[in-house]
Amino acid sequence: DDMLAIRRDLPEEFWDDFDSIERLLGAQVRAVAAKAEAAAATVASLTDKEVGLRLASFDDDIRGLLFDIRKTGAGWTTGRARQKLFRLIRPEANVLPGYVPSSILIRAVEEAQG
Repeated sequence: DDMLAIRRDLPEEFWDDFDSIERLLGAQVRAVAAKAEAAAATVASLTDKEVGLRLASFDDDIRGLLFDIRKTGAGWTTGRARQKLFRLIRPEANVLPGYVPSSILIRAVEEAQG
């Protein structure tokens, strides 16, 4: 999605929180993508069958991305592969490591809850 459009729809006092969340998630996406691309490069000369036989040797988080990278090359972070990638970095229980909500956001949440 167009992140700038989403940001513009937010009240200005939440922009710092939005930017912080976007930066943290973006860093996670880049890290997982780089790890997956490096792993795919190590088996680039193998057939799909040979890669399939070696899947267990790859980390769980990137295993599902290897064939997407092999099929689409540099543009692999679109479509179905993009959805897989985002599922890998999705925060659990609304906890994003490294993110500290601003006092403005905390106050807004408290007001909304009660």
